[in-house]
Amino acid sequence: YNRGRISLFAFNNILGLALRLKEVEWATRFMDTEARRLPEKGGSEVLALGRARLALANNRDGEALHYLQQADFKDFIHHLTARVLQLKIYFRQDSYTLLQSHISSTRKLLTRRRGIGYHLQNYRNIFALANAVLRLGPGEDKAAEQLRQRIVRMDPCTEKPWLLSVLEER
Repeated sequence: YNRGRISLFAFNNILGLALRLKEVEWATRFMDTEARRLPEKGGSEVLALGRARLALANNRDGEALHYLQQADFKDFIHHLTARVLQLKIYFRQDSYTLLQSHISSTRKLLTRRRGIGYHLQNYRNIFALANAVLRLGPGEDKAAEQLRQRIVRMDPCTEKPWLLSVLEER
């Protein structure tokens, strides 16, 4: 805390870590109690993103999409985090046409962007691997195994566990 406030990124990171640890109830309590400590500037987009992440963790895809649509993501990292949440929802819903379009537009967006450090390569990797999973045909077991190994080796890639689970479910 800095003068009773929590930074947008600290809030986001704490919430994200709790959700990765499957501590959904704790994350919900954290969000409910600490949201008031967010700075006014940027706080509403972080809350919308946090609510979307919680809805996704609770398998409420429609609610998650609603929260994502409410926010105007001025911060590019928040915008990309929202795009990853959409990616997960579209995979879960088997919305292949929407998924292809989403992956393609995000990859184009990432091609044009500079100046976000290691985050850029992380998001490029996530969307490239998601595209590879999407393009994998039925019965392509050898290709699936090669892709699994590629996912495991990919660095940076913060969504390895999710990508591996999507690959296994195909």
